[in-house]
Amino acid sequence: MLPNAASHDLLYVSNLKTVTIYSYPRGSLEGTIDGFYDAQGECVDKKADVFVTNVGTNQILGYAHGARKRFRALAGHGLPEGCSIDPLTGDLAASDSDGTVAVYKDARGNPKVYDRTPFKQAFWCGYDDDGNLFVDGVGDDSANFVLAELPKNGHRLEQVMVGASMGAPGGVQWDGKYLAVGTSGPPPSGTPVVYRFKITGRHAKEVGTVPLGYGGSNVRQFWIQNATLIAPVVQLLESDVFFYKYPAGGKATKKITAGLDAPAGAVVSLAQGR
Repeated sequence: MLPNAASHDLLYVSNLKTVTIYSYPRGSLEGTIDGFYDAQGECVDKKADVFVTNVGTNQILGYAHGARKRFRALAGHGLPEGCSIDPLTGDLAASDSDGTVAVYKDARGNPKVYDRTPFKQAFWCGYDDDGNLFVDGVGDDSANFVLAELPKNGHRLEQVMVGASMGAPGGVQWDGKYLAVGTSGPPPSGTPVVYRFKITGRHAKEVGTVPLGYGGSNVRQFWIQNATLIAPVVQLLESDVFFYKYPAGGKATKKITAGLDAPAGAVVSLAQGR
């Protein structure tokens, strides 16, 4: 890690065996954290601490902003894939490969497990500004996209009906107004997109799409930072991280290639929690 890395806003990208860290928005390589085994989803709290799901060891590992040494290791429940931090409480939710969702109070200790879900496998998750948790994954039919909500103070996940024709589950993030949900492969239209949904009760109404230009296919956990969407991409012969205008999409405005190997997740950690 470069000596002054912690003084910068940083972009963290999970890379199976490593997490690579870049200055943001410049994109210069600042450091690498190694020792992972199938690092996938990432989330960040108000203190700028970054948590990474390490599927191979069934853990969620926490790192202070700009630090290489972890300060916390949470035991996963059912092989955690995605994670998200509740902006109101600091609770950490993890969407698990066994279809359950685990919530760790204040991102510590043992989780409360929600096992009554519509998922065969849960992939990605994201809290909105009110503390409602949204999770995507697949149902009994592995080709069946499912979106569900765990309302604030709720006791179970309820399926949310999606009007759009979705591909494989991609990232889930609240953009400040709408729920952004990606697809990790081209949807039926043939154009990779991130959908924007207005959530009303148990229905998700499509209000717009963010088309991802060249290279944007196979996006897993994207990250929205203000007017920029950051998309890690694994392609046939290369791995990249693309920046797109949000919510306009279109042609990528930046591409990072250094230090990448099968990138899956991305988050931005702001210096001093700005």
